[in-house]
Amino acid sequence: MGADTVTTASNSTSPASTVGADRVPSVFISYRRDESLPTASAMARHLREDLSSVCVFRDEDDLIGGQDWRRALETAMASAAAAIVLAGSDWAGGARPGERRIDDVEDPVREEVRQALSPSTRVRAIPVLLDGASPAPNVPDDIAELFDAP
Repeated sequence: MGADTVTTASNSTSPASTVGADRVPSVFISYRRDESLPTASAMARHLREDLSSVCVFRDEDDLIGGQDWRRALETAMASAAAAIVLAGSDWAGGARPGERRIDDVEDPVREEVRQALSPSTRVRAIPVLLDGASPAPNVPDDIAELFDAP
């Protein structure tokens, strides 16, 4: 699926103000800012416009300055029904296993995917390969399931 065929959107109210309140995210968008920020922004916008009853979480829209962002991401993921994982050609964050960002256990994208795949969250992880990208080879075991065929 090409990047131009995938869209997302935000709700008219900021999900940051609703996480833990009366509305919780039902779609979590995971992405690398340096690689797929425009696509993630467009996807959030379109989902919010086209599916107004769906609450969408995207970090730049929904995190509040000074907030414990790791805890906020964890809370948003735990309340999501689906996680859309945008993966472009540099999603792994480098070429060599062991030196890539995705290999770092502290990598936020890896943590988001790990949480999405955790049986305790029951989130449907949906990988979206952008611009003709292929699944990253040799991803860490704790997130390798992301690119497994259903």
